Amino acid sequence: MVGPPPVADDSHNERIKLLSQEFYQQTQALEIPYIDLFFSLVSDPIYRQEVLYNDGSHPKKMAARMAQVISSSPHWWFSDFKND
Repeated sequence: MVGPPPVADDSHNERIKLLSQEFYQQTQALEIPYIDLFFSLVSDPIYRQEVLYNDGSHPKKMAARMAQVISSSPHWWFSDFKND
């Protein structure tokens, strides 16, 4: 499971943070792999700036950063195909 990414609004990010933590706990209980985008991107100033300058919720160019977080996770099931 891939968790939700942060947005430009800090109060909304507090809710996303709690949701991400809950997703993590639930996936652990169910033994489902979890890839956390929130904690990986919330402190990334370039990602945050890209989200802010777009629509406040979605990056444009920095969507590649999200893909990098996902594909570099040991939980990404296509990890065997990264170098193909």
